[in-house]
Amino acid sequence: MRLILLALAALLASAPPSIAADAYTNMVGKWSGTAERVLSDPDGAISFRTDPITMEFTEQQGRRFVGRLLVADLNIQIIGVFLDERSFRWAESSGFADGHFTDPDTFEACYIRNAQFSKIAACEVLTRQE
Repeated sequence: MRLILLALAALLASAPPSIAADAYTNMVGKWSGTAERVLSDPDGAISFRTDPITMEFTEQQGRRFVGRLLVADLNIQIIGVFLDERSFRWAESSGFADGHFTDPDTFEACYIRNAQFSKIAACEVLTRQE
């Protein structure tokens, strides 16, 4: 019995620590900043743009979150998940992004969007507004 208890204790001690739900930054609210983008249109023309960007996150449950990306003429629903306390990934209908928090009120993210008639690669820095 003692051997079983020692084995169980060793197993528990070697398990990676779980992250508490409140360890993730609360993303709910409005964030704004600037997106530096490169775009390819259906004809293959390339343009470099710097545009204001807004993100509105409407719900978060632990590491999972939902919101909208608003930039130029786009209004896109996103869903995402934290990878750890600082890093996250989100998906939208035609692409995905990876990002991380530089402090509790600022994050940086880069995304790739590969739609049928256009392609976009962009990075942005956003700060909390609400």
